[in-house]
Formats: sequence, structure tokens, C-alpha cells
Amino acid sequence: IAQALDDFCTNERITRSTLYTYWRAWKQAPEHEKLNGLLSRAHHNRGRSLAMTEQMRCLVVTRYCREEQPFAQHIYEELSDYCQTTGTYCPSISTVRREIERVPPSVLCLSREGADAYKRKFGPVTRRDLNSLPVDAWWCIDHRQFDLLVYEDDRHEKMFRPWLTAIMDLRSRHFVGWHIGQIPNSTSIAQALYSAICQETDEDRVRGFLPRNLYMDDGKDYRSAYLHGKTWKWQDLGRVEASEEVKGVLHHLGITPVHALPYSPQSKPIEPNFRWIPFREERNLPGWTGNSEQRRPAKLSGEILRQELLTLPGLISQFPAWLSDHHTHEHSGIGCTPLDARAAAGVQPVE
Repeated sequence: IAQALDDFCTNERITRSTLYTYWRAWKQAPEHEKLNGLLSRAHHNRGRSLAMTEQMRCLVVTRYCREEQPFAQHIYEELSDYCQTTGTYCPSISTVRREIERVPPSVLCLSREGADAYKRKFGPVTRRDLNSLPVDAWWCIDHRQFDLLVYEDDRHEKMFRPWLTAIMDLRSRHFVGWHIGQIPNSTSIAQALYSAICQETDEDRVRGFLPRNLYMDDGKDYRSAYLHGKTWKWQDLGRVEASEEVKGVLHHLGITPVHALPYSPQSKPIEPNFRWIPFREERNLPGWTGNSEQRRPAKLSGEILRQELLTLPGLISQFPAWLSDHHTHEHSGIGCTPLDARAAAGVQPVE
């Protein structure tokens, strides 16, 4: 019998004492729970490190959750000094790393990166139902810098990364106006707004689309006197009756300006659409810089030496084709293309 038990344990890769443990659990279980008695029972210390005391665990977590953002090696060295001082056994650095991995990511973000980063990554977000809006009721305008180096003109003397100022209809996700220039300011906003409102027809007549509301950033260039007039400086004085001469262009057009929350890029619905315009197209052009120093392509230096970069007028001439391609692709947020969304609404230009 002993030889048969040894052969069985060898085949099952268990010891004889483990087999006896299974046998006792099976015998002690009630008749209707014989098989359940063979299930492994969790130890009362399951999930807890026996190599670290509660004091060590608190030291590791509190030292790691600092704005200085120390490495795990630094925490292990501090723990070694603590254990040497108290005369206790020091856990390994692998145990320290496992304890650090148990800290929730939201706690690490708040303690190491600050409240702004926590709000951006883990803060509550309210989703807007943009599909319930009428077409051309709400427009959103914002700036975005190209990840692309271009020349100012054909002389190839000055290089820079241009800026795009774009206006998007929130219901149809259609880009109704845009402007590309060297710097974003109130002038680029005015030119993008002009391209969105005024469009030349075959009869050389200017026909316009006017939104009811313009949703914009909270930056200084969006609070300029051109858009709001001089009345913006009097907002803290209460209701002030101003003449028509000191009111901005938005007032004269009958457009209500609405500003987004400061330092909250997620509050502007146009931001996600910048992933496709011009992120998707500019990667295929000479002069693409990547969105960070670490992701800068190796071919960039050679393209600069060979003067293969585009000029600003060349980039501007290619941009309408990018928009046309975007407007004819189905948008996941509306279930159709932006052109179909505008056509279904029967948008008619306003004289």
C-alpha cells in the first residue's frame, strides 16, 4: 500500500502528507459536501506581506508618495537605514516594489503630481449630449500647434511650427472655419471667424452662416476687445450700459460668447477632433517633429539639411484636402459623416 501511495504521489507531483491532508478534509466534510472539502482554503494572511511590519509599510508608502517622486531604490535605502536603527530584519527590494504597486494610481497621482494632474486624469467628467443640439447652434473655437516644421516662404530662411485656429460645429463635427499662421492671437481668431461666417459663391456674393453661441477658451486672446469690446473690463462694476461703439464684434453679429473652464482642456469638445486633424496627416510630411522630444524622428535632421520642409503657403494649400477627407469619413459620435449630418438638418445659409 505504501508503494502504491508513493507512486500515486509521484505521478500527481504532491507529497504523501498533502495526500493525507486531502484525505482528512474529505472525511471531515459533510456527506453532501465531500468534494467541496477538497477545495483549497485561503490563509488568514492571504494578500499581506509577512516580511514587512505595519510600521515598515507606512514608511514605504508615505516616503514614496511625495512630490519629489523618489524611485523605489531610494525608498529601499531609507527602509534599510530604519531597519538597521531598530535592529529588525530588512525586506528585499522586490518586497518594497510589491508594496508600492498596491498603492492606488489615483493616490499616487494626487500625492506625486498634484491636484491639477489628479483633476485632469481622475476627476469627475460630465458628458455633454452634443447630438441633441441643432446644427450651427453651437460653434467651438480653439488653437492647436502643428507638430511640423515649415518655412515662412520660398527663401527658406525662417523655420517655425505653425498654429491652427479652427472652428467646429458641435452637432455635425464639421469644421466650418479655420486659419493657419505663425502665432495664435485675436487676429487669427478674427480670420478664422471670418472664414466660417463669410463664404464666396460662384456669383461672387458673400453668404454667411451665423451660430447662436460661440464656445471658446478662457485665454487672454479670447477675451480681446475685438470679440467682447471694451465692456469686458467693466464686468466687475455690475451692469453698465455701454454704447454700440465700444461693444465687440460678437455683439454686433448676435452671437453669445461662452468661455470654457480655465485649465480644463477636456471641457472643449473640439480637442478630441484635433487627433485626426492634423495629427493623422502631418506625420506623412517632411518636417514632422513628433509631439515630444523623446518621439522626435531621426529623419528630421536630414530633412532640414536638405531643405525639404514645406512652406507655410504650401501647408495652407494642402489643408482643405485634409478637411474634405475628414468631412467624408463617418464620425463615431454621430454615426454618419459630418457632411451627411449637415445635409440631414437642411442647413441653409443666411443672407
